[in-house]
Amino acid sequence: MIIALLCVALGISTLTPMDETASPEPTEDPNGGTVVIGGTSTPVATSATTTDAPKGTATPNVKTTASPAPTAKETEKPETATATPTMTPTVVPATPTVVPATPTPVPDDLAELDANWKYKIDVYENSITLNDYIGKSPNVYIKKEYVIEGQTLKTILKKAIKWGAQYVAEHGEGPLAAKGFESVEFEDGFDFGENIDYMFWGDRKLTKVVGLKGNIKSMVNTFTDCDAFNQNIVIPSTVTDMGGCFKDCDNFNQQLTIPNEVTSMAYCFMWCQNLQVFPKFGVLSKCESLAGTFKNCEKFNPETIVIPERVNNISSAFSGCKALNIKKIEIPESVKNANYAFEGCTSLFEIDMSYQNADLCEMKYMFYNCSSLQSARLFFGTNVKTIEGIMKGCASGAIVSIISMSWGMADNCDHAFDNCT
Repeated sequence: MIIALLCVALGISTLTPMDETASPEPTEDPNGGTVVIGGTSTPVATSATTTDAPKGTATPNVKTTASPAPTAKETEKPETATATPTMTPTVVPATPTVVPATPTPVPDDLAELDANWKYKIDVYENSITLNDYIGKSPNVYIKKEYVIEGQTLKTILKKAIKWGAQYVAEHGEGPLAAKGFESVEFEDGFDFGENIDYMFWGDRKLTKVVGLKGNIKSMVNTFTDCDAFNQNIVIPSTVTDMGGCFKDCDNFNQQLTIPNEVTSMAYCFMWCQNLQVFPKFGVLSKCESLAGTFKNCEKFNPETIVIPERVNNISSAFSGCKALNIKKIEIPESVKNANYAFEGCTSLFEIDMSYQNADLCEMKYMFYNCSSLQSARLFFGTNVKTIEGIMKGCASGAIVSIISMSWGMADNCDHAFDNCT
């Protein structure tokens, strides 16, 4: 009371202390900037300057709250529409890229030729002659033309037209002979000329040849001594002479089709030790000689033998064919010479030559040393000149039936039927 009275006397209003826990929350004056405390409006300083309360005055415990941040609506400024300028694209013309043309390389076979061949160039004839192979590959490809320094040269193979030690010493063996080739391929259109005689002579490992085409007429000893060769090649239709063509080809056993133009097959398959088949001849075959054609073909034993109708010489044709055991062989009337034809055919058991062939005149030693021959039916025409030793060495007691014999027929009948009955 005393304090209250003193306060009244001094003109100081009495303040009631506020309970901090019950302090009312300040409320915002609708007009802004005023804080209402305990129902009394108290102006809030709007400046940054703070006015100190007079000394001796109790400072009410007031929580000052910062003015709330203006709402987005209040702070949002109207956007000013700004016209976006239209961009006109600038067209820059493309600069063409110039790629320099790559020059087409001019083919040149000089390096290949130098590495593989001894050769000779004829600039006047535009040709190159391959004289000898000096390369290392067992498989060779031969072009029909070679290009050297822009000049196209026709390929020619040196010919090896003669076989013998003297010729080899003087001229070499030929560009392809005895080189150990396994395969040889000629470019399509290669010009061989008219003969390929002795071309592969002595190539004992040769198994394949490609491209034998063209106007070839002579294949004399072309594959002689090619021991491994066993290819059923197509003989060009223009060939006329196949003498010794496959002679001594130990592994050869193919039934070839012989062109009609072939006139001679003398010794063609001689010493082909594995040959067992007879070639195919056309009905219009012009073949005239089968002399020694199958001589010493030890396994030769075809089911049938049909000798072409124009053949006139079968001397030694089947000599030494130890496996031959055919019963009937028809020899056409054109045959005149059958000397030694079946000599040494040790498996031959029976033979029938009873058909008439008036022109067969040479029959010397025809069945000589046919040690198994037990029966023979023979016809001797009026033109027979000799039957010397025809059955000599045949099986003891072999039965020979002579169908016809002319009294004035033979100049020589010595030992014709030794040991026969």
